[in-house]
Amino acid sequence: MMKRSFAPARFGRRVLATGAALLALGGLGACDGLLDVENPQAIDPEQLNDPAYLTLLTFGVMGDFQRAFDDVAVYTGLFTDELRNHATFSEEPLIETRAVTPDNGTIGGGVYAQLQRARGLADTTAQIFRSVRGDSVATDLRFARVQAYSGISIVLMGEVLCEAPLNNSRPYTPQELFRDFALPRLNEAIAVATAARAVGAAVNPSTTASRALVEGADSIINFARVGAARAALNLNDKPLAIQYASPVPLAFRFSAFYSENSAEENNLVDARLRAAVNSSVSGTPFEALVNMDPRVPIPTATRTAVGSGQQVFVPRSPSAYSTFTGTLPGGDFSRASSIRVASGLEARYIRAEAEGPTAENIAFIESRRVIAPGTTPASATQPTTAANYFSNLRDQRRRDFYLDAHRLGDLRRYQAQYGAGIESFNQFQTGPVSGAPGLAFTEQYCLPVNRAEMTSNPHYQ
Repeated sequence: MMKRSFAPARFGRRVLATGAALLALGGLGACDGLLDVENPQAIDPEQLNDPAYLTLLTFGVMGDFQRAFDDVAVYTGLFTDELRNHATFSEEPLIETRAVTPDNGTIGGGVYAQLQRARGLADTTAQIFRSVRGDSVATDLRFARVQAYSGISIVLMGEVLCEAPLNNSRPYTPQELFRDFALPRLNEAIAVATAARAVGAAVNPSTTASRALVEGADSIINFARVGAARAALNLNDKPLAIQYASPVPLAFRFSAFYSENSAEENNLVDARLRAAVNSSVSGTPFEALVNMDPRVPIPTATRTAVGSGQQVFVPRSPSAYSTFTGTLPGGDFSRASSIRVASGLEARYIRAEAEGPTAENIAFIESRRVIAPGTTPASATQPTTAANYFSNLRDQRRRDFYLDAHRLGDLRRYQAQYGAGIESFNQFQTGPVSGAPGLAFTEQYCLPVNRAEMTSNPHYQ
């Protein structure tokens, strides 16, 4: 029987077998105990000021973000309507019913601490870059990458957390996180990557290294643009969202990567949905998509849920995953499935939401709708018009971004910017939990800081 839906060892995973991650954790009040652990392989923190370690630190930033991202996708999917819980550990039903307290260790460790850790390592690494490289950071693509990861980590914090302090500060609201912390970092990432690109483009004749620099810079520029557009949309600053999103090519895709190598590197979604049925879509609004939409492939054949033994509908790899096949019944998840973090498709949706029902945008949403127009009168969707434009947009968006850490931010934005009059399947669920006698959804719509933060941060005393 699975007592926890995550392996405790996963919290120890790091790309760096050095003291780099521990150095970053020094800025997290909730993680002081980790600094007491001796690591005979660790590099002396003073050595991290050696320029030779800057690339290693950059890889550490990437690794910590990727480590957090699959957990955020799983647990925010469970907190919203993307997944129904079947795991037996006592904290999991509380996530599903949105009754999460600071003492919930699954959310406190799997979401809050990991996002803070990813952000903290990125910010500490940025400080080291500035100290070591001085003015040269203005064209250092590694520094741009670090700032982009910091920015997107803070965007996710703003979307899923009720509030969040940074480095023992007072708690900041989501709006402050987007405006005052995510956007400045993402803007700097764009500026530095643009300058680095110019350096590579100036090499004549071009070399393999210069072409790689240009390609890498383009990737970071677009990654940061999508993150910034996402922040601006959450701020309800539609002109700014359009400005960031418009230049992003539709084919752009930026992913978080996982591996079969060890449990610490596996994609958690695989453990939840393929290796054992800890979650399903049964009883959620997504159950209506069974055998209907290849972007959210849900086979008609049921599987046996852990714990209850119920026969339930279990999704397979959606379009955000590298194991997506574009078919029904779809492809299995794997422990190495990568997950899309940002894309040209997301930028196009941001533009469509910010600009409204122009002819071009209506055509775009309709092009998404006809992927799965419905096969029965009950499942049929309506052709996109100006009148039903935003309803269709929200419907198609939930399908295109299924289980990739967008849903909680989307539902909170819809609640704040569109109110209670929208379609029911794009609102937080209410009433009894289907298939779970005695459980009911609460009116909680975001995740709290964890108890360790509240204990160590003087602003919570």
